[in-house]
Amino acid sequence: MTTAKRWALSVPVAGFSLADLTDLAREGERLGYTDAWSYEADGLDCFAPLAVVATATTLRLGTAIANVFTRGPATLAMSAAAIADLAPGRFCLGLGAGSQPIVEAWNGGKFALPATRVREMTSVVRAALAGERVVFRGKTLTVDGFRLTRPPRRGVRQPGRWRRKCSCPARRTFRCARGRRTSGTASSAHRS
Repeated sequence: MTTAKRWALSVPVAGFSLADLTDLAREGERLGYTDAWSYEADGLDCFAPLAVVATATTLRLGTAIANVFTRGPATLAMSAAAIADLAPGRFCLGLGAGSQPIVEAWNGGKFALPATRVREMTSVVRAALAGERVVFRGKTLTVDGFRLTRPPRRGVRQPGRWRRKCSCPARRTFRCARGRRTSGTASSAHRS
């Protein structure tokens, strides 16, 4: 079985404003691009460019990656739900730890237990995107009663299930969370 090749834009694009991104993304789609993947380091956040592309095209969208240290679980879930609302069924949320300079020097956080933090955040975000009330106590993360008031009706693939079902590049980020319990406990998290 052969898999069709997918061509992706990497957004934001140097030299282009967010307003310019609308025409750029439309032209990319016209030329055969299938995806737009957003990153963040020292420019724009990873969600804003995807919002622009979502409203202008039918491209599949993804974050590569949203940092689990520089955003809290509620903020990550709300941002993902917003993009999923703009692009139902077309959004893949890639979560990751980033790097020590980004977390510590630029954001004043502590870059400790990165794999544990990704696993725990995956569990919490998975439950939040399912519309569940999340109570979680882990080694790197605590959430007490958060619930999205507008969970996506469809769209954001459950992080721990991507390894099997999603062909996006971010799927490798979640291999450790595939169906396994994390070191914390999420009272209402889905289990694979």
